[in-house]
Amino acid sequence: MEGFRARFGIVKMGAVWDRVADRLRVEIVFSDDDLARVRVSPRLELVSEVIGAAHCRSSQLHPSLHNWRQQTAEALGPIGAQVLRDLRSGTFVIRGMMADADIDTDTGFADRLETSLSRPTREWANLLELRSWGIPVQPGLAEGRPDALSTLSGAARLFHDSAVGPYWDQMSSAAVAPALAWMHTMSTRGLEAFLNSLHPDITWHRPTLTIIPDWSHCPPRCPHRALVARFQHDGIVRMGVSRQGLTIIPTVLSSILTAWTDDRDGPFATIRLLLVPVTLAPQIFQDAAADQPDPLADLLGVTRARVLRACVQGPQTTTASALTLGISNSSASEHATVLRAAGLLTSHRTANRVEHHATPIGTALTQRR
Repeated sequence: MEGFRARFGIVKMGAVWDRVADRLRVEIVFSDDDLARVRVSPRLELVSEVIGAAHCRSSQLHPSLHNWRQQTAEALGPIGAQVLRDLRSGTFVIRGMMADADIDTDTGFADRLETSLSRPTREWANLLELRSWGIPVQPGLAEGRPDALSTLSGAARLFHDSAVGPYWDQMSSAAVAPALAWMHTMSTRGLEAFLNSLHPDITWHRPTLTIIPDWSHCPPRCPHRALVARFQHDGIVRMGVSRQGLTIIPTVLSSILTAWTDDRDGPFATIRLLLVPVTLAPQIFQDAAADQPDPLADLLGVTRARVLRACVQGPQTTTASALTLGISNSSASEHATVLRAAGLLTSHRTANRVEHHATPIGTALTQRR
């Protein structure tokens, strides 16, 4: 498992076949030092919420998310199906697009993606391992091809802006109460009682935390099914705890217990972040943007405003802009031409590839309220 640094969805890593669903389990073994370094944080993990949202987007198991699903579908428009196909790939669901979990800073989603995209080309070759396990990886990503990276990045940005960004403040605020309740249980009843009461799929018998996942949440052809087939062995997946300790946090848009692993401790996977689903009131998914005016769209038009905002988040090729916005390449080129003539974009051609960048004026315009 060397190099398996990114996300490992524990709860989704089963249900390869129905015949093993009742015996496959995850066991996390704790030392005394590990127990002393368990903490609870009320902060949501941004990339995990985006991954969880893409994973459960079509799930009908949570009626409280009905409004969210409907609003997300409307925001994504006709390109939604392709976006979800990209984000349910091994690159995003398993590797988190090579992003590391981060709950201790306020790094935005665009910056997290930019950091991931700036990795050396040789690191993307690690995706070949996923492909050998039967986990889908989009063409060109394992070779680090810029057009493939740009396409996946555009899909991730659009999905974040449609499904997570508009509700982030409400989600973050609402997640505090469950986390505070966990902290109270841990401080008044002790760590072991806390672990045993944390989630129905979790049991604690010192020194082992056992997770028996609910596979019904996994959509068809989910990459985690192939992942379990690779690591199934005797029906038990055994892991340790990261030297950084284990942090337990709530997750709103992932319906399944999820872990981020850390391979910096050596070649065997250790867990450093455990995301536990919490149930929230449906009203936090009220359409946050419905009653808010958008002066930029009034000035430029809705599509040009979206083109400009996409370029502010990072350089966009004409093809990536078209995919992100669900429009034709010619239409994306026309919008970029108008924005360039207004001094809001600059465009640079390399071979047959044109990349659009927001100018300082364009960036400042999107930030005005």
